[in-house]
Amino acid sequence: MSAKFQKFDLSTVGTVHRNILAVTFSELLDLYCAAKLGKSAHLRDYRMRKWRSQFHSLPAWQLTPEHIAAMVAAMEQQGYCGSSVNRDVADIAGCYAWALRRRHCPADFRNPTAEYERRPDKVRRVEVAPESINRLLAQSKLSQWPKLYTLIIMAMHSGARKGELTRLTWADVDFKVRRGFLSDTKADTPRRLLLTQLVVDALHAIRPCPCPQDSLVFCGRNPFKPHDFRRAWERCREDAGLPDLHFHDLRHVAAAHLLKSGNSLHCVAQILGHKDTRMLSRVYGHLDDGHLQAAVDASWGG
Repeated sequence: MSAKFQKFDLSTVGTVHRNILAVTFSELLDLYCAAKLGKSAHLRDYRMRKWRSQFHSLPAWQLTPEHIAAMVAAMEQQGYCGSSVNRDVADIAGCYAWALRRRHCPADFRNPTAEYERRPDKVRRVEVAPESINRLLAQSKLSQWPKLYTLIIMAMHSGARKGELTRLTWADVDFKVRRGFLSDTKADTPRRLLLTQLVVDALHAIRPCPCPQDSLVFCGRNPFKPHDFRRAWERCREDAGLPDLHFHDLRHVAAAHLLKSGNSLHCVAQILGHKDTRMLSRVYGHLDDGHLQAAVDASWGG
């Protein structure tokens, strides 16, 4: 490890500097977020959750470019697009730039994001053939984790994000009206999931009896802790012949299916919980051609 990124020797500094060096990454992020409130502050806090989870107890001034590179690689492997990665790193860069301006850090500290190269903002378009989807669902029924099929079918039919599903409790599910209610979302506004009868039936199949209402739907042995289903998912997709399929792609599958069924971008945006259609238009605009063609034909009597 080079000298400029080596750990600081606490025996050579005074009390004030000892306090500075004791600040953790999570604490510094809290201070920055509190000082930089804005209309998108809730989105920044949502994005930073995974960074907090990874580096929460690490001393703030020991975060290195190597840490940034490893986290970026992990995000890319999980299917995050270039713009999402760039936004995350920009938040980290802003946090450390703020600390440097306020002289909250050691004198020889360098912003760990200085060596980061922005990722190209490539649009990930996911096209999964119906036979591939059927194969994935069939394979999920063979998983050692009995809830994988329900998780996949719910993600695919509702378009919910992984985090939204793993935080879902049984109290959030209304079987009579076929709705799921999300209070903690990426947009920081509650929204509902519209559930198909197939999803409702799959939920009934995994519902415990008795069923504590505050227990999580997609838990493991601990009913109040989300199950880490990564291995089950990876094995399922590989056995189904879809090794490059990301779990978030199921949300894309939901959007594509809705658009191909003749629904407008505005309708699909509402179902998926987007506040506007700009992102959907960039990714799925080509799938909305049928709806636009029908509009043109109807206007000219074609």
